[in-house]
Amino acid sequence: MMKAYVALLAVLACGAPAERDDSAAAESPLVRVNLAAPVVTEDACEGESCQSSYPAMACREVTLLTAPRSGSASAAILKRGDTIDVRTDLHLKKPGIVVLKRAVEMPDEWNTGLREAPPPLRFAAGDTLLLLNYIGEGFWKASHKGRVTEVQEFWGGPGQAEIGPDDVAQAAVAIGTAPEIDTWLRVSRGGQVIGWWLQDHSGALVPIGEFGEKWGNRCKPAS
Repeated sequence: MMKAYVALLAVLACGAPAERDDSAAAESPLVRVNLAAPVVTEDACEGESCQSSYPAMACREVTLLTAPRSGSASAAILKRGDTIDVRTDLHLKKPGIVVLKRAVEMPDEWNTGLREAPPPLRFAAGDTLLLLNYIGEGFWKASHKGRVTEVQEFWGGPGQAEIGPDDVAQAAVAIGTAPEIDTWLRVSRGGQVIGWWLQDHSGALVPIGEFGEKWGNRCKPAS
């Protein structure tokens, strides 16, 4: 589902004291995160059964941009009914932040079966996880002490996928919101990239073919 990860451009500073209680770990602003630029994960998507590359159709006139940045110049214009190929890239603007209230050791379930006896994931009280994006089925792509890993959700707090936000019994707590991500569509035709489109909820570009049929995507009737 995810084919390429670029280097994480997050600078992380933690100032946890040697001893702390659960409430202090949950409430203190332990982490200052500075993203020098959006962290880009190419050919990636979020959630169960998502697909990061697929054929699509324009449901209205769409102005593509020359680069995946707001304010970029116009590159091409799609008309209603035009068919293209799409690749989705995730541009992380702000990571989610999870702070450990107590030590946790858990199996590396994501990599179980991919290699022999992967070592368990270990987190100490006061550690911080930076959430990069949601994968699906309770798993997140995250950074811990500069290492990117996949971890099954074990924290409460806002913006979570599996555990209720009011579950204070969990070993860690999310601070703020889920990761802030822009999904940019790289649009190609005949194997040539013709522009970029920032995905929204307007239904401007809808999947077609097998992926589109699976989810019942259709263009709305023209007004």
